[in-house]
Amino acid sequence: MAQLHEAYQLVRRKRGITVERANLVDVYLEMVLLRQGRAFASEPSKRTFTDYSRAQFIYDLYEYTDRQRLMVDGKSLKAFDSTKSQTDNPAKSMWIVEGDSPYDGRYVADIQLIKE
Repeated sequence: MAQLHEAYQLVRRKRGITVERANLVDVYLEMVLLRQGRAFASEPSKRTFTDYSRAQFIYDLYEYTDRQRLMVDGKSLKAFDSTKSQTDNPAKSMWIVEGDSPYDGRYVADIQLIKE
């Protein structure tokens, strides 16, 4: 959750976002970079890259925010459904499974950390 919070803040800062929402795919891309070790920072290559797939990210997101209800700095995550145009573009939204079946879920475009 701490890494998710850091990635969320980086996305908002880099894109000059003044609203509290940030695009989920952008947060995922920042998390991929945050998970890289020192070897990758000094010598970026396939050999030094630590993989973090979309499926792993989505699983972690659901596990930490819906099942375990983890919080960071007194904030919890709220996910916002995507619009039709966002669901058609994998660079703008992600399918989040929210049940026992892969068909139980929704497309999420943006997230926001909200003070509880």
